[in-house]
Amino acid sequence: MSIKAFLLQQFETEHQAFVQALKGIPEEQFSRASPCGGHSAAWMALHILDWTRLYLPEEQGGGPKATYAYLGWENEPWTQALKGEAAMSEATSQETILAALEAALAQAREGYARIPEQGFAPEYQIQTPFGERVLSDSLARQLRHIAYHRGQAVLLQRQL
Repeated sequence: MSIKAFLLQQFETEHQAFVQALKGIPEEQFSRASPCGGHSAAWMALHILDWTRLYLPEEQGGGPKATYAYLGWENEPWTQALKGEAAMSEATSQETILAALEAALAQAREGYARIPEQGFAPEYQIQTPFGERVLSDSLARQLRHIAYHRGQAVLLQRQL
């Protein structure tokens, strides 16, 4: 299996597992923060949506020139430079947030699938707000990030 095929397979698997974990949280609790001080499931969904968009090309509505509202680290200069109005908030319905998340994930999968195999080689770079980064490394980092928030969503299910 090629590195591209492997990463795209893992991207699909991790995103579906994350969405399923979010769907396991009842609508009436979706925007409720963790009683232990963590974020709501709505925030986690919007956060991963923004991070997925961050790595999309500009022509797909992402990249370092787009604006974001749920990247985290809100007081950091790099986040402030990207901050903009959110299309949705944590109070938006679970159905609407999950539909937007799934649309962004599908768009990202399609975009990555169009990249030729050599685009996943270590020398292939993409432009990010942090400078140029290796695409395969950035995608692997995103997979770990989603897995982390999936774990948080599962924990949140148990706490609510």
